[in-house]
Amino acid sequence: MVRKKVTLRDIANEAGVSVATVSYVLNDRQDQKISEAKRKKILQLANLYRYVKNPSASSLASGRHNVISLLFPEAGSLLEDADRFLIARRFHAAFAERGIRASLEAGRPSFFGQGTDGVIAIGIDRDQFLSIGEDLYVPFVAVDTLVEHWLFNQIVDDYDAFSGVLVSLQVASRSYREYLESRFDVRYVASEQEALEEGRAHPSPFLRNPALIALYEREGLSFRNIDAFSPRKVETIVERTVASALDGDQSAHLKV
Repeated sequence: MVRKKVTLRDIANEAGVSVATVSYVLNDRQDQKISEAKRKKILQLANLYRYVKNPSASSLASGRHNVISLLFPEAGSLLEDADRFLIARRFHAAFAERGIRASLEAGRPSFFGQGTDGVIAIGIDRDQFLSIGEDLYVPFVAVDTLVEHWLFNQIVDDYDAFSGVLVSLQVASRSYREYLESRFDVRYVASEQEALEEGRAHPSPFLRNPALIALYEREGLSFRNIDAFSPRKVETIVERTVASALDGDQSAHLKV
């Protein structure tokens, strides 16, 4: 299917500015007074529709980096560190099969899209996601974060409302935490001892964290597996990220 070529006027209409303003921004004209908010929106739309002029977006369009960044919040415990390691390892393996390197980031990235083709943010707070996204000119995918915004891709576990206990590590995203708590009786844990105590107190709880699943398997405790980073979900995230970042398929929302 042949894509419609995006024009300056298309970007101008969607950004609510003049064609001249779009041209000034894409050509990095510093002699024009254009607000930072308008400048960012124009650059983001240009990247979204593959009409690129800035260096970061140009490298994205060529796909020459073959790097995807994985962004996690700072871990608060050794168990959370283990969980991030297991999740990152799954993404590393899935991206490596496609000849792409997954780069691990923590906290706020400083690259603004330089040297990477896209960013997958896993479990960060909505406000942090939006704040970082304002300064990124590459595709940005949120996982375990509920964000309603016209620009960003979003992947959400479509859980039914269960009547049961979910043993979980802490969830940084308030909106996603509320989502889980509307479906489960959630018991948050920060250590192996707390996790095992919950497992003994509540037979066969639901588990979604890879580190907790590995711990319960090791200890022979029963549980119901709703792995948040199952092979199917990781493949879906990777396929959509690659399509968005390297192939130019900019779907706005994905639910898995």
